[in-house]
Amino acid sequence: MLKVRLATAGILLPLVILGFAFGPAWFIALLCLTCISLCVVEASSMLLPALEQKFTAGTPSAPWDLIPDSAKVSWAPWILPVIAAVFGCIIQVVASATSNANAMGAMALVMMAAMFICMFSSGSVDLSISRVVGLVTSIFYGAMPWLVIWQLYEMGDHSRYLFLVMAVTWLGDTGGYFGGRFGGGKVFGDSKLYPLLSPKKTWEGAVSGLVLSIIGAVLANLFFLNSLGSMTLMVQIGIAGGIAGQLGDLVESGLKRFSGVKDSGTIFPGHGGFLDRVDGILFAAPMIWAILKFNT
Repeated sequence: MLKVRLATAGILLPLVILGFAFGPAWFIALLCLTCISLCVVEASSMLLPALEQKFTAGTPSAPWDLIPDSAKVSWAPWILPVIAAVFGCIIQVVASATSNANAMGAMALVMMAAMFICMFSSGSVDLSISRVVGLVTSIFYGAMPWLVIWQLYEMGDHSRYLFLVMAVTWLGDTGGYFGGRFGGGKVFGDSKLYPLLSPKKTWEGAVSGLVLSIIGAVLANLFFLNSLGSMTLMVQIGIAGGIAGQLGDLVESGLKRFSGVKDSGTIFPGHGGFLDRVDGILFAAPMIWAILKFNT
C-alpha cells in the first residue's frame, strides 16, 4: 500500500505543481471547477444514501418518487450529486468571472434552488428533508472552500499562496502518516487522537504532522525568497493551518463513518477518493487566508 501511495503521489505532485506555477488564470479556474465537481459528487454520494436511510428509519424508498417508475432506476441514484456539482460550479464561475462578492449572491440562489428541488423530489417529507440536508451540506462543504482558494490564487504571482497552503497541509499529512505509523506509542503511550471519528489517528501523528506543517510554511517562504511574510508569520500559519488541516481530516473521517464507507472514492490508487486527498486543504485554506488578511 505504501508503494502505491508513493507512486501515485510521485505522478500527481509534479503535474499539480507545474499546473499551478505556470498555468494561466483560465486553467486555474478550470482546475477549481474540476475539484469542486469531484468534492461535491463524492460528498453527496456518501451523505445522501446514509441520510435517506437514517431519516426514513431504514425503510427502503425509491428516490424521486414523483418520477415514473420506468425512469427511476437509470438516473435517479446519481442525479442529485450531479445537480450539487453543477450548483457548486456555478458559484465558482461567478467568482472567477466577476467577484467573490457576487459569488455570495450566487451561493444564496443555488442553496435555495437546491432546497426547492429536494423538497419536491419525493412524496415523503422525511425523505425530502434528508435530501435537503445532504445536498446543502455537500455544496457548502465541497464547493465553498474553493472560493477562498481562488482568492489565495489572486493574492500573489505564480500561485505562491496556494503553494503555501499545499506545503502546510501535504507535509502535515506526511508527518501525520509516518508519525502515526512508526511512532508506536513511544511519546504519548499509544494515545488515540479522537477515536470517535478516526480510530487510527494518534497524538504522535498529530504532533509530527504539526511540526512538518510549520516546516512546510517556512520552506515555502524560503522558496519564494521570503516574500510570503516574516518568519513569525510563517510559524503562525504553520501552526494554525496545520491544526485546521488535521481538523479537516477528522471531519471527513466523521462523514465517512456516518456514511459507512472506508474511502470517499476510488479515484486515486492507494489514496482513496479526491476528498481523502484535499480534506485538510478545505479547512486549512480558509484559516491561512484569514491569517494573511489580518496581517496584511
